[in-house]
Amino acid sequence: MKKFIMISSLSDALRRYKDCQRGNVTMIFVAAIFVLFGMIAFAIDEGNMRRTQKRMQTVVDTVALSSGSQMPDKIATTARAIVYAKAHYPSAKYGTVLGASDIEFGEWDGANFNAGGDESSVRMTMRLSTARGNGLPTYFMKLFGKNTINVSASAILSAPLSPNCLVVLDPNASPALDVKSNATLDMKTCGIHVNSKSNNALVSDSNAVIDAQNIATVGGYAEKSNSTIGPTPKTGASKLADPLGALPEPSTTGCDARPDKIDTGTVTIQPGKYCSGLEITSNAVVTFAPGEYIIKSGEFKVDSNAVVKGTDIFIFVAPGVKIFFGSNTTIEFTAATTGRYKGVLFFSARNNTEVHNFDSNTAVTVDGALYFPNATFVSNSNSQMAQGSTCFRLIAKTAQFDSNSGLNLPDPDRKCASHTAGGLAGGGIQLVR
Repeated sequence: MKKFIMISSLSDALRRYKDCQRGNVTMIFVAAIFVLFGMIAFAIDEGNMRRTQKRMQTVVDTVALSSGSQMPDKIATTARAIVYAKAHYPSAKYGTVLGASDIEFGEWDGANFNAGGDESSVRMTMRLSTARGNGLPTYFMKLFGKNTINVSASAILSAPLSPNCLVVLDPNASPALDVKSNATLDMKTCGIHVNSKSNNALVSDSNAVIDAQNIATVGGYAEKSNSTIGPTPKTGASKLADPLGALPEPSTTGCDARPDKIDTGTVTIQPGKYCSGLEITSNAVVTFAPGEYIIKSGEFKVDSNAVVKGTDIFIFVAPGVKIFFGSNTTIEFTAATTGRYKGVLFFSARNNTEVHNFDSNTAVTVDGALYFPNATFVSNSNSQMAQGSTCFRLIAKTAQFDSNSGLNLPDPDRKCASHTAGGLAGGGIQLVR
């Protein structure tokens, strides 16, 4: 009897052990299925996230390049980027994917972006995030309590290390920039950009020398008769928008009682509206008091060994007014450092189509932009422009350097680019990351 009871107890224990083993296997199987399902769910949502991130990267690169043409104008760059971003990610569907706080201006050191600095670079970051309420919805991970995931993509645009000191705007001229007859452009840390699509957009001839940091042309170039161009121009560049195209012209209403001719002596003249032109001749030494000078008609002419100088000035020439400097004149001008025309020294009205001539041994030391958007600039007969100025920029429809004339810009200040020609060397800003 006792033996039977022992056998029965052993049988029950064995049965219970087998039932437990079957239960454990079932639990393990269920757990494995759960883990496998979780891995599949993660893989599906991860794949969707990667596809979304890849598309977002393409979009942010496109948005950055499209809006970067507005650099260095931060407000215009930001506004255009947001508009372009919304075209790809409408707010009604996606919320705010790119806002003003996602656009940072700073410096690119070749490896890292640092906010602030000279603000020659911009970083744009698009975001779909849970915190913003527009995170990327999940398919299966929501079963595990994760309804959205974060996706972001960034693009960094950076300017080359030098500004454009010479910008030629005419889209068709041949040549648009003409350097010949022993003329020399010494611009080792400064760029040249020519918008003409002509095969001869830039021409050097007759022992001329062009030595710049960067040279870009929309069209082609020609190097003739022992002339040299360095470095080799980048052809097929994008057209550069007029760097000062948004700058308004000053009012020309009214006239001030101002002399229209100064023959001799040492005098100081005052800002205002000159309604009969301004001519300075015959060894006169004239100081321009700080302010805005509006030449409404006639000619702005400085000749015959005259010396003109002035600090914190702005000179506007109306339609039909020519600028002429000749016969051993000396020019020492510095543009305004504050106000609407900060950094701009000369402004030729947009419908002024004259030829502005710096001629005959003229020695020009100027800090500021010479802005002749629809006029021709000519430097001739041994005239020397800039003479080491640190903030010189020339923007003209077309430009010509001839007969031993030159432009001497050994070390321009890069910070001047934001207000004395905008525009960036090398044919525009570059997508660096």
